[in-house]
Amino acid sequence: MKQFDSVWFLILFICSFYVYANDDLGVIDCSLRENTSCDVFLKMERNVNEVSYKVELVDTKNEKIFPYFDINETTENVTLQKYGEQYVFSKYYLDSSRAMEFIAFKYDNKALSPVRYYYIESSIDFSNNVKKWSGKKCDTSTGIIPEKKDGLLLQVASELCINKFKLAYTPNKYVGNDILFNLSEITNGVEKNNSL
Repeated sequence: MKQFDSVWFLILFICSFYVYANDDLGVIDCSLRENTSCDVFLKMERNVNEVSYKVELVDTKNEKIFPYFDINETTENVTLQKYGEQYVFSKYYLDSSRAMEFIAFKYDNKALSPVRYYYIESSIDFSNNVKKWSGKKCDTSTGIIPEKKDGLLLQVASELCINKFKLAYTPNKYVGNDILFNLSEITNGVEKNNSL
């Protein structure tokens, strides 16, 4: 039963993020090319017997949106969805952390808007029998993902966080069924804390 609570929390968190990002909740799955509402698609390179496979974000002419690809592993799930005009490429980790990371961006007429990177995870305080959530939101004033010779898309995007900041697990607050937790906001390498 507790596993379902975690899944529901992730769903509620994502919905609350998208309300913040855009008040139009028309969710469109852009994993398949058949969807004419999407200008960006999730291109999957997968053989029948492979468990892990390569994914790329491409436009309608099959041109790459980012110079990087990502991998969908056995204990992960990747998705590409569109909320209003904003695209969200996300990866959910199906291990005990129930972590997720995603980038949010707009793509219009081959123009890519500034990219924001988010990372959310949970930990269990066994001594107090409490599950805590924490996360970080990272971007730059230019909104450009750093260039790197090798790397997966979300690994490279995570470098917007400068990768020197650890998550701050603070006691979560509750408002009805909603969980409010610390979300560190990092812009141009400078950290400030927010609550969701």
